Amino acid sequence: MQTVRHEKRTGSTEHRLGQLPNLFVAGPAKTGTSALYHYFRVHPQVYTTPIKETNYMAFCDGLPPLRGPGDQERIAAKSIIALADYRALYANWRDERVAADVSPTYMHYPRAVTRIAELCPRANIVIVLRNPVECAFSMYSMLRRDGLETCRTFREAMDRGDERRVAGWAIKWDPKRMFRVSDVLARYVELFPRSQLFIRRYELLKMAPAQFYEELCDFLKIEPIDVSHANRRRNAGATRRDLLRAHIGGRALLRMMKVGGLFFPGQWRRSLRHKFLEASALELSASDRKALVDYYADEISKLSQLMSWDLSEWLKC
Repeated sequence: MQTVRHEKRTGSTEHRLGQLPNLFVAGPAKTGTSALYHYFRVHPQVYTTPIKETNYMAFCDGLPPLRGPGDQERIAAKSIIALADYRALYANWRDERVAADVSPTYMHYPRAVTRIAELCPRANIVIVLRNPVECAFSMYSMLRRDGLETCRTFREAMDRGDERRVAGWAIKWDPKRMFRVSDVLARYVELFPRSQLFIRRYELLKMAPAQFYEELCDFLKIEPIDVSHANRRRNAGATRRDLLRAHIGGRALLRMMKVGGLFFPGQWRRSLRHKFLEASALELSASDRKALVDYYADEISKLSQLMSWDLSEWLKC
């Protein structure tokens, strides 16, 4: 098992017994977990593994079927299911104050909550919550970007969620149910003291990243670093360029555009590229948004009550 090697650094060593992480970024998916992982990767006081999503705490009892397109390569092949292999990922953790496991599955598979509580009851838990309407559409957009989603409309993909779940596809193929996370969140609140929970809204991470990371580092008792290391677009949704690349005809068109662009000034090329190729290829329609808001209304209400947050903004169509 490959492990990540860090230079020796100053910090507390009181957490090293058993070589298990003392920080879990527990998702949900599409809430900035990739940005958090990359922030920790360059932080001198945080030990990370080369695997962003170990998934051990979710799949410690064995992998689910994972029969959807790309599930075996992207999830099964990269997930850790044996405790010895999981410990080996942290074998080189020495002087860093924090050792992190960043796995969104820990919010989507309830087994993870109890397993973390069993093995690492004193660990800190970081959870960023985002409007489930946005999460569901972002997941669809990502799957389209990666050329895995065959449904040409968001509504069709949502309608096929039940069918795909029954067929053993990964939970990401049923995004409506995937982002009903209030019951799992309630378990984290039940099993871990508030002093070990760092729960924030996605809006803070997106709109005020410097404040978000300052609060996070204060919570973890580490020094904040330059926010530019983390405040980059990570794992973004599909652009027009992404969708063109997914097809032979589209790739040919891109090549033609590249050649044709040589006849334009550089500033024009950059402007046209940004406007037409780097723009988002998919937009959530008003009718689909209304359908999702109606579907998630009770879920948003539960999250609001659980966190004592005003989430009325999430209910706007």
